[in-house]
Amino acid sequence: MSVIAQPPLRRVKYYQQPCLKRKSGETFLCFYDEQLMCLCDRTNYANCFNLNSGSLSCPWNKCSNRGKCIQTYEKCPTASFCFCEPCSYGSICQFTTSGYAMSLDTILGSHVHRRTPNILNQTTTIQISVGILSTVICIGILLNIFAIGTFAEKNTRQVGSGLYLLISSLLGLFTLIILMCKIMFLISVEQYNISCLLFEFLLKWGSTCSEWLYACVGIERTLAVIQKIKYSSQASKRRAIWIIASVLISIGGMCSPELIYYRTVLDRQDQKLWCVFTLNKDEKALQTLYFASNITLFMTPFAINMITSIIIIHGTVRSKGKT
Repeated sequence: MSVIAQPPLRRVKYYQQPCLKRKSGETFLCFYDEQLMCLCDRTNYANCFNLNSGSLSCPWNKCSNRGKCIQTYEKCPTASFCFCEPCSYGSICQFTTSGYAMSLDTILGSHVHRRTPNILNQTTTIQISVGILSTVICIGILLNIFAIGTFAEKNTRQVGSGLYLLISSLLGLFTLIILMCKIMFLISVEQYNISCLLFEFLLKWGSTCSEWLYACVGIERTLAVIQKIKYSSQASKRRAIWIIASVLISIGGMCSPELIYYRTVLDRQDQKLWCVFTLNKDEKALQTLYFASNITLFMTPFAINMITSIIIIHGTVRSKGKT
């Protein structure tokens, strides 16, 4: 029988064990059940007291992601803390690993020393991460610049595919610059609501639009294989202009939750402002809609590229077989 399954009086005698594990380096601070709240003190022993969560609930819930706020005393409380739901963490439950709302703040934020903006004074994790990201960004910027130079030539834009690739390269360059700015803000500059939501929106919008335009290239090449001599390059270019505008606008609309729900949340314990996604888990309909839109945004281009690749290969093989 597990400890939790035992009667309350029997399982209490095991409550010293989690705190004693701190000697081996585990950062275990507290735990609770339906009756007791236990805090691990500096001597690695459990200090347990009766927990009446109803009377000790905070008058104003400071916790995010449906976390439960508990204060030390019903009257004249001296401190408060949050009990987080599963998949949520942080001193005010501001981070979550569920859904599709991960950002650089969630991944790297806890390792950043805000008072030391110099990268040399940051943690090893931040130094390695910034080094890798900087290398990838620099390579990506160079590749996008070369691509822009290629597709800026008029003879490379005889059909719609050239336009798609040109705009996609511009968006890729733009997204990488935004990512670089986001990293700089995360390390050295205090974030505010406007910078938080704009960075998250532009990163998602730019990268997603680029993926959809690559999918449009696949569709355009598929049409060329299917229509063969009936394929019109002029019609292709006219069609591409309208499709590019439609993709940019429609994906901007689908990314609008980033503008609405990304906010900076102040963690008073760490004295940091975190850029987090604040859509409440209780809003099931909005959560489902957000989940469905993300699946559509990221999986549809992948599916289009897979299908068009098969059609192009099949059509090319058939054409060569006939000749």
